[in-house]
Amino acid sequence: DLPKAHREIEVAPRHDDGRGTASQKKHPSRRGRSAQISISGVEVTLRRPAWAHTEEEELSINAVCVWEATPPTGEPPVSWVLFTTEPIETKEQLLSIVDYYRYRWVIEEFFKALKTGCSIEKRQLESYDALSVALGIFIPVAWRLLLARSLSRAIPNAPAAIIATKTQLELLRHKLKLKEPPATAEAVTFAIARLGGHLKRNGPPGWLTLGRGFEELLSMEAGWRAAMSAARSDQS
Repeated sequence: DLPKAHREIEVAPRHDDGRGTASQKKHPSRRGRSAQISISGVEVTLRRPAWAHTEEEELSINAVCVWEATPPTGEPPVSWVLFTTEPIETKEQLLSIVDYYRYRWVIEEFFKALKTGCSIEKRQLESYDALSVALGIFIPVAWRLLLARSLSRAIPNAPAAIIATKTQLELLRHKLKLKEPPATAEAVTFAIARLGGHLKRNGPPGWLTLGRGFEELLSMEAGWRAAMSAARSDQS
């Protein structure tokens, strides 16, 4: 089918380190680059498999094809087939579906921050009310963990104030015996992870040490606010 839309996207680098042979074969390593992709969509009908437990004989669904017509020499081309129930009649709808798919890693990283960084599963909450309260507390924390790690990698020189409050930055300076508060996104992210036991020589911090560090920082901040409140009460 002829392309119905085009878009330039950023392709992240992919390395073989730590990946199994099957993964390397299915998704070869590549350099990070910009890619010009073509997009098309068509409605397809899927027939019911013999083993499926459903009365429906067939299912109509939309397939969106994404391909890179002229990849750089030696580089694997971008090639996706996306199945969706979203409409695909217009160029804007096709582009939206592609963008939804491109957001998937950020979404997955958010749930890793919630699951591993905030240890939401280890809370072993059984009731809906308890889980709702916990999520209300930890979702903002997971978002801030994701913000910290994302900025430290994508925009390492961004201001630290985007990630931490002035009080938190001063607490990090005091606790870690720094000459001055962390000034950049990268510096404050490593400082928070250091509270959680991360060693900088081990590379970028993972969710576990970053989550532990941020929990420690929040506890320090709560203690500081309690002390300040008590001091004001004594003076009144």
